[in-house]
Formats: sequence, C-alpha cells, structure tokens
Amino acid sequence: MEISHLRENLNWMVLEPCAKFFNDFRAPSWSWACLDGPVIMGNVMAERRAETVEWLSIIDVRVQTSVFDCTGKVLGGYIIAEGRLFEAQCCSDSGLKIKDDERETTFHPDSLDRSPVGDAEVSCLVLCSRWTYLCESDKEHRRHCLEGLVLESIDHHNATYHRTGHFTIHNTDVISGLGFIGNVQDGSWVMDENTPLTTITII
Repeated sequence: MEISHLRENLNWMVLEPCAKFFNDFRAPSWSWACLDGPVIMGNVMAERRAETVEWLSIIDVRVQTSVFDCTGKVLGGYIIAEGRLFEAQCCSDSGLKIKDDERETTFHPDSLDRSPVGDAEVSCLVLCSRWTYLCESDKEHRRHCLEGLVLESIDHHNATYHRTGHFTIHNTDVISGLGFIGNVQDGSWVMDENTPLTTITII
C-alpha cells in the first residue's frame, strides 16, 4: 500500500463478513490483508471519485516486517492519524446509534469473530464525504454520504484502537451535526471550523 494513497485505501468494507480461517497475525486491523474473504473499496463505491473529499490527516505510519524487504512477513504496524472522532453504540448486526442521537446509521462489521456484540460502545473515525446519486422523474439528485471506520478502544489512556468495521451515514442532519456541510447545488463540502479533531493510533 503506497503511503500517498493510504487515506483512500483505508476506506474499504466487507459486504458479507465471515470468521477468520487462521488466528495468526497477518496485518494491522486497518488493512484488508488481515481478513479472509473479499472486500470492496470506497473508490469503487463512489460514482464520481473526483467529488470525494478526504478528511483524515495521516501523521505517521509504520509496518514492521520480519526482514528488511517490505514483502516479508508482517509482524506489526500502526497508523497515527488526526480526524473527527465520535462515539456510537451498536444496536444491531448492521446498525449504529451515534451518542445523543437516536437515528441509526449503517454498520458493516469486518468479521464475525471481531465484531462488537450486543450494545457495545464503539468509536467512529470519519474518513471522507462524497455524493451518491438518485434518479427521480428523470432528474438526478445528489445525496449526502459520510464514511469512516468503526473502532474499538484497546488502550483508552493512549488513544489506541483497532478497526472493527465501516460506517456509512446518509442523513443530512446527522452529517451536519458532526460538522460536515455539503452543498447540494455546487457539490462542495466544508468542515465547520469548530469541529473537534482527535489524534489516535490504530493498530
């Protein structure tokens, strides 16, 4: 994975999660290489890739391999990133409720054996905003879309997490409440200047 394309390569999801075949460590949780089974990339889901706006800032990334060659066995790795982090709660196998908001958003768990269970609390990190398109009465309409990672805390004191899934939000009010405003007329996106940003580590 090239660092220059790392942000967009973090935006993948699993449509049909399954249990892992092997328990041995293969890759960090933010990489699709840690899973068994197919994934779909966010840039494939985006009808018009040029309209996707990335909101995550990558501060540092490290991957440790067993040899100096980067193609060797992966022993560990992490990403340090800054972005919009918000809290949510699992409410079903495919739904999340944002803290202080009763509306449900779409949740795609990465695997059956690593998915949060019951009403577990999780953190969500915004990756990007984009537009989806609906055709009504022969007219095309833009629809807001916010995407990101669902994370579980493994060290709250040091703000360290591992990835457990992917979220998608289409509700305009929810998206604006998180600090992201999309202009349906010209297709532009802005982030409110008061939107809090958090620096975290994902392993």
